[in-house]
Amino acid sequence: MKTRLSLIFLILCMSQLPACGIALKVNPGVGDHLQSWIDAPLESMKLPLAPYDVVFHLTDDAGVSAGEVSINGDVVATLLNPEPANLLVTFIYPWSPQASGDYIIRIRAQGTDGSWGDYAEVKVTVGEVTPTITPTITPTVTPTVTPVPAGYIFTHTAFPSMFQYQHDCVASPSQVTIQVTVSNPERVYSIVLFYRLKTQSGNIRTQWNDVAMNPKENGVFTYTISWKAFPDLSLISSDDLPAWLMYQFFATNTAGDVIGQSEVYLDVAVESCQ
Repeated sequence: MKTRLSLIFLILCMSQLPACGIALKVNPGVGDHLQSWIDAPLESMKLPLAPYDVVFHLTDDAGVSAGEVSINGDVVATLLNPEPANLLVTFIYPWSPQASGDYIIRIRAQGTDGSWGDYAEVKVTVGEVTPTITPTITPTVTPTVTPVPAGYIFTHTAFPSMFQYQHDCVASPSQVTIQVTVSNPERVYSIVLFYRLKTQSGNIRTQWNDVAMNPKENGVFTYTISWKAFPDLSLISSDDLPAWLMYQFFATNTAGDVIGQSEVYLDVAVESCQ
């Protein structure tokens, strides 16, 4: 099921993929300014006519002050962030659709300077739940609700949690190995890893890089990043460090469509060797 992303970043053809010529329509969920994405519901989901929690993420390098939710063009909620300095925010909006039909859910982020980012949206269909008749000893009717399909869960590790940037000394450790396990692996053809550096002061960041991770077994993918993996590393001097390695996972199918994405992680530090 295709996920619509708020910014068309690039169309990729990864030479590392098992089959050549498949274009990956992928873009990172965080950009230079006020990015948004919806975790639930997913695009084209069919939901019962019942309360449903809309889950979404907002991010900005300067912090997020609020998130806005619109349903079919009407603003239904503006959720304030109690900690605007946070770079990545998760919001949950309890939605109670009043009637069956097609709905467009849109969300966007507001920065600490008051500006608004672009919309992220999904289209869903809400319908009546059809009861299922369960024969028992007494003639009773037991309605059962078809469960909403679960999204993709990304379980990741990064080792070590710090690596060094080599200047006039030898970096040690000089690389980090990232491993991710994705749920529903039978539906996932590849995992594309986006990564870049961002100084912990927040003033400097490199461009996004992307690579197809190495597939293992049972939904496990790995990739090793070294300090040499950043073409524009010259933007960051030793005086600008420490920095964070920012990274995010995208699951794609055989058509190159994004079918799931993780949050943006900031759990690996980059320091200067001494």
